Amino acid sequence: MLTVDVGPPVMAFLKFFWDIISQEAGFLHNFEKILETLERKRDELVIRANSVIREVHRAELEGKIPTYETVEWMRQVDEVKKEVSDAEKQIMAIEKLAKACFPGCRARRRLGRRALRLMQQVAELIQRSPFAGGLTVDQLPVIGHILPAMTLVGETTAKTTLENLCKLITDRNVGKIGVHGMGGVGKTAIAKHINNRLVESELFGSIIWVSVSKPFSLASLQADIARAIGLDLSQEPSEVRRSTKLFEHLNRRKKFVLILDDMWGAFSLDLIGIPQPNAENGCKILLTTRSVQVCREMETSNNIKVDLLSEDEAWELFKEKIGGDAALSPDIQPTAKLVAKKCGRLPLAIITVGRALRQVDDVRIWRHTLAELGYSNSEVRSMKKEVFTPLRFSYDHLKDKLTQDCFLCCALFPEDHKIPTDHLIEYWMGEGLIGENGDRQAEIDEGYALLNELKDAYMLEGMTGALGQECVWMHDLIRDMAIHIMRERGSFMPRAGVRLKHSPKEEWLEEYERVSLMENKIEVLSSRPDCPKLAMLLLRGNPLSQIEECSFFARMRSLRVLDLSHTLIDSLPESITELVNLRTLFLGSCRRLKNVPSLETLQELRVLDISHTPIENLPPGAEGLVKLRRLDLSHTKNLKMFPRGLLAKLPLLEDLSTYRSSWLWLSAAEEMEGGAGIEEIIGSEKLSNLCLSFWNLGTFARYIISGHWRKLRRFNLMVGWKSAFLYSKSPYSVEIVSEGLLSQGSSLLLPCNTLRLHIENCHDVLCLSEISSLSELSALRDCSVYTCWGIECLVTAKGNPLSSIETLNLWDLPNLSSLCQQNVQTSTFAGLRILEIGSCDNMKRVFPLPLLRHLQNLEQLRVVSSASVEKIIAGEEEAEVVALPSLRKLDLMYLAELTSIYSGELVCDSLIAITVEKCPKLKRLPISIDHVPPMLEVIKGDRELLDSLWQDDSRNRAFFQKYCREC
Repeated sequence: MLTVDVGPPVMAFLKFFWDIISQEAGFLHNFEKILETLERKRDELVIRANSVIREVHRAELEGKIPTYETVEWMRQVDEVKKEVSDAEKQIMAIEKLAKACFPGCRARRRLGRRALRLMQQVAELIQRSPFAGGLTVDQLPVIGHILPAMTLVGETTAKTTLENLCKLITDRNVGKIGVHGMGGVGKTAIAKHINNRLVESELFGSIIWVSVSKPFSLASLQADIARAIGLDLSQEPSEVRRSTKLFEHLNRRKKFVLILDDMWGAFSLDLIGIPQPNAENGCKILLTTRSVQVCREMETSNNIKVDLLSEDEAWELFKEKIGGDAALSPDIQPTAKLVAKKCGRLPLAIITVGRALRQVDDVRIWRHTLAELGYSNSEVRSMKKEVFTPLRFSYDHLKDKLTQDCFLCCALFPEDHKIPTDHLIEYWMGEGLIGENGDRQAEIDEGYALLNELKDAYMLEGMTGALGQECVWMHDLIRDMAIHIMRERGSFMPRAGVRLKHSPKEEWLEEYERVSLMENKIEVLSSRPDCPKLAMLLLRGNPLSQIEECSFFARMRSLRVLDLSHTLIDSLPESITELVNLRTLFLGSCRRLKNVPSLETLQELRVLDISHTPIENLPPGAEGLVKLRRLDLSHTKNLKMFPRGLLAKLPLLEDLSTYRSSWLWLSAAEEMEGGAGIEEIIGSEKLSNLCLSFWNLGTFARYIISGHWRKLRRFNLMVGWKSAFLYSKSPYSVEIVSEGLLSQGSSLLLPCNTLRLHIENCHDVLCLSEISSLSELSALRDCSVYTCWGIECLVTAKGNPLSSIETLNLWDLPNLSSLCQQNVQTSTFAGLRILEIGSCDNMKRVFPLPLLRHLQNLEQLRVVSSASVEKIIAGEEEAEVVALPSLRKLDLMYLAELTSIYSGELVCDSLIAITVEKCPKLKRLPISIDHVPPMLEVIKGDRELLDSLWQDDSRNRAFFQKYCREC
């Protein structure tokens, strides 16, 4: 027998060949079995998928959404089902051929391989289906806010840009969009209009607006985005952990639009934690920037340039700002057109110059303006001169150097900072930029007049701060220009809000006159600056805990304004006593400050603010501050004493505050040993602004009877000091916040010019008539009553009508049963504009119908957290139509028993917004399709309540659904 040794390579090949033959034979032999198994597994997967779908639908009714894992699993199930269906169709075709004597072995083998692969995929999907993390998660609240946005300039340029952006945003194939153009051209305004349109359209789940901080850092941008979506990243130490958490949170949201305003540099979305936008997730990123290079580096799919206005648009805008065609005589018009042209078609520049020349009818001034614009040599950063020349012109056109210096002070605040006007004016007064005339209020008035000039010239923009205080804001382009001017002068160090961690030792120059390091991260000051000309030093808002060099202030003898407020210092160095020219010292909100050196040498000091500090005694030497005009000791909750005789040693003091201080003023018979009594206040002739906390009602009455308050321009008088409510902006305010203050039968004396009354926690007040019996109360404009136990009715038919009240707040009145009785005088509450009621748990009906007819000036009505309220308006003729013509806003929240606002119909032609939340028994709103408020914008509420409204009235339900928005 002949044998051949084929060797290992040949044997391996033969084995491989035999395995293939065996496998192919297996596909043929087991073809039917493979198909049966695939079919069984497919049916099992379908059953499981249907179960998942039912569970997801049930969870969605509870406000939940499927997890990303669930959505991806369902997508893969759909793909496998489709592929199995295709395979079955091919098998059926082969079986037909087999019956026609075409066995189709090759096709069977191919389909067998495919079926085996599909069977493995189906088995894998079944194995993954338990979902350890659950099928659904709680749905995140929708994010999106309407932003204040200026009217777009130009019927063609800006609005065409806006429409093009809207088309791109709604294009599912567009993910990242760049909006670029020079500063001041209107990029942010257009982006805000996009934001507002998207919020109103509800095309996206969340609209997230972020103003990108400068200087840019990954951590700051992560924090800004997290803050915008309500995510806390403060406990995450690393950028990687923050990006992971941010990514997970954004992924859970429905498709979102992220608007990044004013970007100056590119970054990686992955490093930040932003999901890449694509057609599948439906997310979008819109960024605005002054550099098209940022768009390229961000790999935007579409870019839109915001162009300057056309010549015609620029001219129309310029005419509007100078007062219209009527302001243009034939002599002025040719020159005016040249001036408008010099503005470079930049909206900000046109507005600035136009307002400066508003209603100027002297052609010589126009020609001079044109010459200044033509010959100005200013330039800011890398921006073209023809763009910034008008901005520099508006600065040069300010009436004098003092006004210019006041303007430059605004650039000492951080970028995009809302600057409180009262604080800014204190800086101006402290440095001497506003002339001292012996009347502090007159100087403040002069400061506001100067602010108005700067706002009229569009150098500043007025706005309201977080707590409602008046603020101004400086456009970043104008701030850039101001900083450029500072650097030209060489006498400023504007380093506010740039995240400095250390004092810039090497940068303290002898030439400096103003230094701003506010809102940084400086913890220690260790240098010894030699700045003999320095007049203003601003360190507020730093975590500053220590000034190591005891002689830090020794070489700043010209310093006039020092702001150390909102820092963490616990004491001041002795060298502060060498600031012999210091006029303004801010130490407010230094919550660790306990030790202040003697101020005896600070003979020029005008303003001393030690509010919100834990000091126990006034600084030594305070009695020597003979030029002091403002002393703020408000919210000093550890202050033990206001020394007797101190007021007499401060002959120029005009503004004194011990508001909510632990030092409570007493009468002479009650005063503490060594402490001042209220008689010293009464004897002071110079005081014009007074905020005091009194020990008891007797001392308060003693002061009111004295009539001293008649001399004041502003007062806030408080009995007690513990209150949960914020300081009032009202110029004439009285607050009563002491338990057991009033006894039955007593009356409360009030100044006749009181504009606001706040009563809180006075448990023995049984009837408001005991408080309002004084005829002088007829001038009351703003009345708030809090926690007055035993009040049965606020106003009776025979009581004081209180017709001048504009704002009425009723909170925590457990026995108040109604706002007033059925029969009321015609003038009762005739001037009422705002009514707020909260935690009045004995009240079942708010208004009797007769009273409603007198509330023709009511603009806002808010009723919250009152457990027994069943009806807002009740009366015998509930079916009639009544009108509240001025009502703009209606808020009803947490009223568990509320069944009706009004059984009839309300005509509210000024109504803009209704909010109804946590009122489960309310089924109808008193408005109908027959009397639709023409200004109505939104009806807000929780989803269950919105779904239940007008269930018995399909016509009204269908019509008002378009106004409904979930809270």
